[in-house]
Amino acid sequence: MCLFDLMDEAMDVFQEADKYTKKYYEVEDVAILYPRLCPDPALRRYLLDSLLFCFTEKEERVEKMWSITSIDELLQAEGDLAVDFLKALRSRYGTKIADPTNTDTCIYHRHKKTKRCLRSVILPGKSII
Repeated sequence: MCLFDLMDEAMDVFQEADKYTKKYYEVEDVAILYPRLCPDPALRRYLLDSLLFCFTEKEERVEKMWSITSIDELLQAEGDLAVDFLKALRSRYGTKIADPTNTDTCIYHRHKKTKRCLRSVILPGKSII
């Protein structure tokens, strides 16, 4: 197993944990994590996708956890996140934003699309939590 495989496994754990607990990263967590990550890491993309989903989701539990006011404050405080958020929102305009906990795990993996996922070899169809 190489470092990229380990990173992919870590992302699977984050995604599965959020799915299992039906929670997303809190606004405060995103404010701490996002600026510390390089522009390309999977976790940064996952945090952005979570923010996009929570921004567009009408479910009461999500609205309580991610109020418009808290999102506004987060975007004002984190300029890079605000720009990334607006770019992603514009690129997905007119489409339903998917719940990142219910998407293909390979979206957040480092392997190329043409390469077979290590997870499909080791744990085909299995939850890791």
